[in-house]
Amino acid sequence: MAIKEYETGAKRDDDADNVRYDLIPRAGIERLAATLAEGARKYSPDNWRAGFRWRQTANHALRHVYAWLDGDASEDHLGHAMASLAFLCEFEKTHPELDDRYKLVSSPLVADPSGRVLHVADPSGRVLHVDPTKNHVVGAHCPLCEDLNTAPLWGGRDPLVREPATRIG
Repeated sequence: MAIKEYETGAKRDDDADNVRYDLIPRAGIERLAATLAEGARKYSPDNWRAGFRWRQTANHALRHVYAWLDGDASEDHLGHAMASLAFLCEFEKTHPELDDRYKLVSSPLVADPSGRVLHVADPSGRVLHVDPTKNHVVGAHCPLCEDLNTAPLWGGRDPLVREPATRIG
Protein backbone atom coordinates (compact mmCIF):
# COMPACT_ATOMS: atom_id res chain seq x y z
CA MET A 1 0.00 0.00 0.00
CA ALA A 2 1.51 3.30 -1.09
CA ILE A 3 1.18 6.64 0.66
CA LYS A 4 -0.23 9.41 -1.49
CA GLU A 5 0.55 13.07 -0.86
CA TYR A 6 -2.13 15.55 -1.88
CA GLU A 7 -1.66 19.10 -3.12
CA THR A 8 -2.65 20.34 0.36
CA GLY A 9 0.25 18.44 1.89
CA ALA A 10 -2.06 15.90 3.51
CA LYS A 11 -1.04 12.26 3.24
CA ARG A 12 -3.17 9.16 3.04
CA ASP A 13 -2.81 5.58 1.82
CA ASP A 14 -4.15 5.03 -1.69
CA ASP A 15 -6.07 1.79 -1.05
CA ALA A 16 -9.36 3.66 -1.56
CA ASP A 17 -8.49 4.12 -5.25
CA ASN A 18 -9.41 0.47 -5.91
CA VAL A 19 -13.03 0.97 -4.85
CA ARG A 20 -14.57 4.18 -6.19
CA TYR A 21 -17.89 4.88 -4.51
CA ASP A 22 -17.72 8.42 -5.89
CA LEU A 23 -18.32 7.03 -9.39
CA ILE A 24 -21.69 5.43 -8.62
CA PRO A 25 -24.50 7.37 -10.33
CA ARG A 26 -26.67 9.14 -7.76
CA ALA A 27 -29.94 8.46 -9.60
CA GLY A 28 -29.26 4.72 -9.52
CA ILE A 29 -28.49 4.74 -5.80
CA GLU A 30 -31.63 6.78 -5.07
CA ARG A 31 -33.80 4.32 -7.01
CA LEU A 32 -32.16 1.37 -5.28
CA ALA A 33 -32.71 3.02 -1.88
CA ALA A 34 -36.36 3.75 -2.72
CA THR A 35 -36.91 0.13 -3.76
CA LEU A 36 -35.31 -1.13 -0.54
CA ALA A 37 -37.48 1.28 1.49
CA GLU A 38 -40.57 -0.09 -0.26
CA GLY A 39 -39.45 -3.62 0.63
CA ALA A 40 -38.80 -2.61 4.23
CA ARG A 41 -42.34 -1.23 4.52
CA LYS A 42 -43.88 -4.26 2.82
CA TYR A 43 -41.87 -7.08 4.44
CA SER A 44 -39.67 -5.57 7.20
CA PRO A 45 -36.25 -3.93 7.22
CA ASP A 46 -33.45 -6.37 6.46
CA ASN A 47 -35.91 -9.11 5.48
CA TRP A 48 -33.76 -9.83 2.41
CA ARG A 49 -30.72 -10.62 4.59
CA ALA A 50 -32.26 -14.02 5.41
CA GLY A 51 -31.53 -14.89 1.78
CA PHE A 52 -33.39 -16.14 -1.27
CA ARG A 53 -32.56 -18.88 -3.70
CA TRP A 54 -30.22 -17.44 -6.31
CA ARG A 55 -32.22 -18.49 -9.36
CA GLN A 56 -35.39 -16.97 -7.94
CA THR A 57 -33.53 -13.73 -7.26
CA ALA A 58 -32.01 -13.67 -10.76
CA ASN A 59 -35.45 -14.38 -12.19
CA HIS A 60 -36.87 -11.34 -10.38
CA ALA A 61 -34.07 -9.15 -11.75
CA LEU A 62 -34.58 -10.40 -15.30
CA ARG A 63 -38.37 -10.07 -15.09
CA HIS A 64 -37.97 -6.41 -14.14
CA VAL A 65 -35.42 -5.76 -16.88
CA TYR A 66 -37.72 -7.29 -19.49
CA ALA A 67 -40.69 -5.31 -18.19
CA TRP A 68 -38.61 -2.13 -18.47
CA LEU A 69 -37.53 -3.09 -22.00
CA ASP A 70 -41.20 -3.58 -22.90
CA GLY A 71 -41.92 -0.02 -21.75
CA ASP A 72 -43.90 -0.98 -18.65
CA ALA A 73 -43.91 1.99 -16.27
CA SER A 74 -46.22 0.51 -13.62
CA GLU A 75 -43.34 0.43 -11.10
CA ASP A 76 -39.63 1.22 -10.96
CA HIS A 77 -38.43 -1.88 -12.75
CA LEU A 78 -34.79 -0.79 -12.90
CA GLY A 79 -34.76 -0.08 -9.17
CA HIS A 80 -36.18 -3.54 -8.50
CA ALA A 81 -33.70 -5.17 -10.88
CA MET A 82 -30.82 -3.36 -9.14
CA ALA A 83 -32.08 -4.53 -5.75
CA SER A 84 -32.18 -8.15 -6.90
CA LEU A 85 -28.70 -7.89 -8.41
CA ALA A 86 -27.38 -6.24 -5.24
CA PHE A 87 -28.90 -9.09 -3.22
CA LEU A 88 -27.10 -11.62 -5.43
CA CYS A 89 -23.80 -9.79 -4.92
CA GLU A 90 -24.33 -10.03 -1.16
CA PHE A 91 -25.57 -13.64 -1.28
CA GLU A 92 -22.38 -14.74 -3.05
CA LYS A 93 -20.62 -13.88 0.21
CA THR A 94 -23.30 -14.57 2.81
CA HIS A 95 -25.49 -17.36 1.39
CA PRO A 96 -23.51 -19.71 -0.85
CA GLU A 97 -25.79 -22.51 0.38
CA LEU A 98 -28.66 -20.91 -1.57
CA ASP A 99 -26.81 -21.21 -4.89
CA ASP A 100 -29.20 -23.31 -6.94
CA ARG A 101 -27.88 -22.41 -10.38
CA TYR A 102 -27.72 -25.20 -12.92
CA LYS A 103 -24.16 -26.49 -12.98
CA LEU A 104 -22.81 -27.44 -16.37
CA VAL A 105 -20.28 -30.22 -16.45
CA SER A 106 -17.04 -28.51 -17.32
CA SER A 107 -14.88 -31.47 -18.22
CA PRO A 108 -12.87 -31.49 -21.43
CA LEU A 109 -12.82 -34.46 -23.71
CA VAL A 110 -10.21 -36.99 -22.65
CA ALA A 111 -8.70 -39.34 -25.20
CA ASP A 112 -7.15 -42.66 -24.34
CA PRO A 113 -3.49 -43.13 -25.35
CA SER A 114 -4.53 -44.63 -28.70
CA GLY A 115 -6.73 -41.62 -29.39
CA ARG A 116 -9.64 -43.94 -30.19
CA VAL A 117 -11.98 -43.36 -27.26
CA LEU A 118 -12.99 -40.05 -25.80
CA HIS A 119 -14.24 -39.76 -22.25
CA VAL A 120 -16.75 -37.05 -21.44
CA ALA A 121 -19.25 -36.40 -18.68
CA ASP A 122 -22.91 -36.05 -19.48
CA PRO A 123 -25.03 -33.35 -17.74
CA SER A 124 -25.67 -35.68 -14.80
CA GLY A 125 -21.91 -36.06 -14.29
CA ARG A 126 -21.82 -39.69 -15.47
CA VAL A 127 -18.74 -40.62 -17.47
CA LEU A 128 -19.48 -41.58 -21.07
CA HIS A 129 -17.10 -43.27 -23.46
CA VAL A 130 -17.39 -42.24 -27.08
CA ASP A 131 -15.79 -44.15 -29.93
CA PRO A 132 -15.22 -41.55 -32.68
CA THR A 133 -14.53 -44.24 -35.28
CA LYS A 134 -18.07 -45.55 -34.83
CA ASN A 135 -19.54 -42.14 -33.90
CA HIS A 136 -21.51 -43.49 -30.96
CA VAL A 137 -21.44 -43.72 -27.19
CA VAL A 138 -19.79 -46.92 -26.01
CA GLY A 139 -21.39 -46.67 -22.58
CA ALA A 140 -20.55 -46.28 -18.93
CA HIS A 141 -18.19 -49.27 -18.97
CA CYS A 142 -15.43 -49.19 -21.54
CA PRO A 143 -13.44 -52.41 -22.03
CA LEU A 144 -10.92 -50.50 -24.11
CA CYS A 145 -10.01 -48.44 -21.04
CA GLU A 146 -9.26 -51.60 -19.11
CA ASP A 147 -7.33 -53.09 -22.02
CA LEU A 148 -5.17 -50.00 -22.32
CA ASN A 149 -4.80 -49.71 -18.56
CA THR A 150 -5.83 -46.05 -18.68
CA ALA A 151 -8.02 -46.09 -15.58
CA PRO A 152 -8.54 -43.95 -13.64
CA LEU A 153 -9.21 -41.39 -16.33
CA TRP A 154 -10.49 -38.95 -13.72
CA GLY A 155 -7.30 -38.70 -11.70
CA GLY A 156 -8.79 -40.88 -8.97
CA ARG A 157 -11.75 -38.55 -8.42
CA ASP A 158 -15.32 -39.73 -8.36
CA PRO A 159 -16.70 -39.14 -11.88
CA LEU A 160 -19.89 -37.77 -10.35
CA VAL A 161 -17.92 -34.85 -8.89
CA ARG A 162 -18.34 -32.01 -11.34
CA GLU A 163 -14.77 -30.85 -11.72
CA PRO A 164 -12.68 -30.49 -14.84
CA ALA A 165 -11.06 -33.74 -15.84
CA THR A 166 -7.35 -34.00 -16.36
CA ARG A 167 -5.91 -35.82 -19.29
CA ILE A 168 -4.21 -39.01 -18.21
CA GLY A 169 -1.68 -40.77 -20.43
